[in-house]
Amino acid sequence: MKPVIASTLLSLLVGVSTACAGTSGKLAKDVTNLNDLNHNGVAEIQNGSVKGSAKIRGRLIAKDVQFAKSLDVNGRVELDKSQVAESLNVDGRATLKDSSVRGESYFRGVAILEQSHLQGAVTIRGDQGSSLRNVTLDSSLNFLGNELEITGKSSVKKIAVDPSPEHPLGPIIRLGADVTVDGDIEFRSAPGRVYVSPTTVIRGKVIKGEVLR
Repeated sequence: MKPVIASTLLSLLVGVSTACAGTSGKLAKDVTNLNDLNHNGVAEIQNGSVKGSAKIRGRLIAKDVQFAKSLDVNGRVELDKSQVAESLNVDGRATLKDSSVRGESYFRGVAILEQSHLQGAVTIRGDQGSSLRNVTLDSSLNFLGNELEITGKSSVKKIAVDPSPEHPLGPIIRLGADVTVDGDIEFRSAPGRVYVSPTTVIRGKVIKGEVLR
């Protein structure tokens, strides 16, 4: 291990407020109060906060962590009981549970969101496999892909849908029994289908799409 990396990990062990810039390899520590986080490789952090922006090129696993600014991950990310105060940008598979994002969220890949609150606009560019369960979206949801499922007591402001390049025809949105969409569901560049339950609530219109029960 390089001396600079060893020193950084030691300071994390004792919970000292410090910067974590330019590290690489595997980082697995409790964090009390990091000034920033810039890491290449796997980062497993918990129980603390990152005061500056965080950039991960690799995999991030975070539990009970508050990100005071933006979070940018080029790789897989798992957030559990964590908060992002500004924007979230993920290029890879994303799993959020009991977490929140105040700014905009951009997912390039499959997004699995559960019991989370996203206040800014949300974009998901994932062909299929993405799902939202017991999620509140205060702003618009833009989905580019083949199929998206929304279940549980989820609430979405409005939904705009475009097919993925791999499946250019017939995107599908599946809405569970307790889901509420406050505005329109619009299929913009190709017609699509919306599967609903008898108690699904869509307060707006379904534009260029067919509603099926």
